[in-house]
Amino acid sequence: MELYYRQLKTFLSDITHLPNDMLHIYGGVICILFWLILFKGKRGFLGIILIVIGETINELIDMSYLYHTKGIFDLGKHIPDFINTVFLPVLIWLSFILISKMNLVKTQKT
Repeated sequence: MELYYRQLKTFLSDITHLPNDMLHIYGGVICILFWLILFKGKRGFLGIILIVIGETINELIDMSYLYHTKGIFDLGKHIPDFINTVFLPVLIWLSFILISKMNLVKTQKT
């Protein structure tokens, strides 16, 4: 399974011509935007939790692959990938919350 997963990641990188870090960033942003559009801005926290779970699984598979093929266990290499994937979705979600609160205050004043 790890080999197929690795091949899929390499395939995505090859067809998009994006480095691994950018794939993490775009993947997280696409997931949270899809989630927020699907649920009309509600349940965003659940979307963040799913992104965190998905990225954790992704990094565990990467760590397992590196450990089994090269005998390397370096947690520090995977932390930036995790941050790249989760940081922007959290900012987008917080922006949705802020915008909705501002709109609520506007409608109550008028």
